[in-house]
Amino acid sequence: MHGCGQRFRALLLRAEAALVVALLLLCPRSASASLFTPVSCDAVSEDIRVVLKHLASQACVNIVIDDNVQRRVTIQLAGVPFD
Repeated sequence: MHGCGQRFRALLLRAEAALVVALLLLCPRSASASLFTPVSCDAVSEDIRVVLKHLASQACVNIVIDDNVQRRVTIQLAGVPFD
């Protein structure tokens, strides 16, 4: 039964990551941001809210994060287009 819980948590994390990516792609662009603004981020077990704020700042976009979004993430991006 323990293995099912781990698989469920892994599936939940993937679903949350997909949701975050979808939300990032659907966010309206600011007039000053170029279409392919490169972003970089290297975070290990960082609060997802901090990571999203960091990425939004680099891409010159606004991201509204619901208070219920709470998770730690590990991400490594180097010069990746924001779009």
